[in-house]
Amino acid sequence: PPPGLEGVSDDGDECMEDARFMCEVACARMRQQASILQRLRFTTLSDREAKLASLAERGVTRAGAHTMAGQVFSAMRKIMQVARPGNKNEIISRFFAAQNRLEHSFQRLDNALSHASKRLPKSV
Repeated sequence: PPPGLEGVSDDGDECMEDARFMCEVACARMRQQASILQRLRFTTLSDREAKLASLAERGVTRAGAHTMAGQVFSAMRKIMQVARPGNKNEIISRFFAAQNRLEHSFQRLDNALSHASKRLPKSV
């Protein structure tokens, strides 16, 4: 079974719903991480570097976001491989919708990371 879908029935609709849930979780995590980054304020340059490094250690990175999105895409591709022929168009449509949501969430996180890394500390 796709990662995160172990123990789920072979029913394509149920698996697709689980993949959609995985997508929503990944998007929510990226939005939450972006929100944390947007609220960050720094007192010094070393404070900025320390806070960003601490967040990176906890997975607030572009690579972490790519990993989350990759897991969703992997699950959806596997569902596509085993889907009944009549369901493929719906799955393709959901796949593109998920891709769009993930790209939007990633862009939000990417912008927040970029802005946080350039934000001037209060000491400057």
